[in-house]
Amino acid sequence: MPNDNHQILTIHQAWMDAERYGDVQSILDLCSSEIRFFPPDRPIIVGKDAVREFLQSGSDSINEIEISDIYVEVSGSLAYKTAQYLTRLRASCDKGVTTIRGNHLWILGKESSQWRVLIVAWSIWQEEN
Repeated sequence: MPNDNHQILTIHQAWMDAERYGDVQSILDLCSSEIRFFPPDRPIIVGKDAVREFLQSGSDSINEIEISDIYVEVSGSLAYKTAQYLTRLRASCDKGVTTIRGNHLWILGKESSQWRVLIVAWSIWQEEN
């Protein structure tokens, strides 16, 4: 399923670009209507409205995102993508840059021949100020 892998990696790149520019609507456009976020140490966030509120609640801006070790597995109309990330955030109150490292997992579903993100879960295994 090389074409599916390519489509999923294209979605991944569009998501990363949208994160860098703070474009919440473009992120939501890549998601199913019942998107579920599993942030570390927080309750599950369900649905586009709740995810929009969560994404807009952050006051830090992204300076840089580095992604490594991307792995995609497709099985019929479901797929998952894993990767490691390093994100550098600048606090809105100009307290410097925070670097966060972790892993993320996406589960995607094919809806009318279009892949959509169903679930996003991530871990933070290192945070530095």
